[in-house]
Amino acid sequence: MDYGKSFSYPLEDKDWPTKLGIGALINVVPILNFATAGYMVQITRDVMDRQPDVLPEWDDFGQKFVDGLVVAIAGFIYSLPFFLLLCAASAFLILPALGGENEEAVGALAGLSFAAICVMGCLSLLYLLAITLILPAVIIFYARERSFGACFKIGEIARFITGNLGIYLGAVVVLLVGGIVLVAVTGFVQFFLSIIPICGNIIGLFIGWALTFYLQVVAAHLFGQVGREAVFA
Repeated sequence: MDYGKSFSYPLEDKDWPTKLGIGALINVVPILNFATAGYMVQITRDVMDRQPDVLPEWDDFGQKFVDGLVVAIAGFIYSLPFFLLLCAASAFLILPALGGENEEAVGALAGLSFAAICVMGCLSLLYLLAITLILPAVIIFYARERSFGACFKIGEIARFITGNLGIYLGAVVVLLVGGIVLVAVTGFVQFFLSIIPICGNIIGLFIGWALTFYLQVVAAHLFGQVGREAVFA
């Protein structure tokens, strides 16, 4: 694994300003931005297939859109239990009202409601963490097999993660730390740019868009490296 390569490779392409700029603009357009997720899938696939380290062209837009839509739908399905847990936690908010005018009953139900919400909240956070760790593998499997069903090979995905835990978690941690550093630096830049009336805020906004897409590209390259170096069960 060459972690540094994932951060440097986007800027090694001679056309990187155009390709990253297009991606940054598409990324902020609802629905259309599924194509940027498809762009990530293509980068992941190219790295896994040991293609030259250059940013993909923005051609075959329809295929990028479809690939991104598939990944988004898979992510939504995986996230459903998280939303169900949140809905269940919200439902417990009305529990004290069932006690009517009986203060003791209201107090008891309020305690039960608080305990249930805490449990549901903890379960929600744990599930969200699990999904955050699983989704990169889902993208790798889809990029590798090019089928929607590949996103839900739960057993194979679990064995893939546990069997390659070192490089898998390494990529996730590097992406997380690198993202935090870049976001912090960008925040300082945007703060100083905001001193410039109007133009500074506009420039700062676009820098934020560009950083978001750049990090997606970095993530895709990292996932591709994991898929290339990993052992599939």
